[in-house]
Amino acid sequence: MYSAIWPEDLEDDEKWKVMVKDKKNSYYLSQCWKAQFYSCLCYKGFVSIAQEPWLIPELQYSYAVLDFENLHLEKSLLKRVKKRNYVLKANTRSDEVFWNISRHHPMCGSECWLGLRYREHSR
Repeated sequence: MYSAIWPEDLEDDEKWKVMVKDKKNSYYLSQCWKAQFYSCLCYKGFVSIAQEPWLIPELQYSYAVLDFENLHLEKSLLKRVKKRNYVLKANTRSDEVFWNISRHHPMCGSECWLGLRYREHSR
């Protein structure tokens, strides 16, 4: 069973501690589609999918949280980045990304996690 989550839940230290300790319940439900709430979810380590009218954030306990100050990068990756002069950019070609996701997942229609509201907030 999913628990409801709202913006104020992420600001309440006591509620946040309970959520982080509860390893059995990592999925939540919300009908809040505000961009600031979605950004806060991402910052706190949630990965969200959508099933209209619900936003369904899942708290990730390991791989979705990047600690940039202590980020470990393999030496081979660093060499490739320097050699090819890669640049990391966010949200520069989102329409193309969404098109390719839908091309590879033909069932990604209105019932898909990549619904219109989700795409609008991901730009």
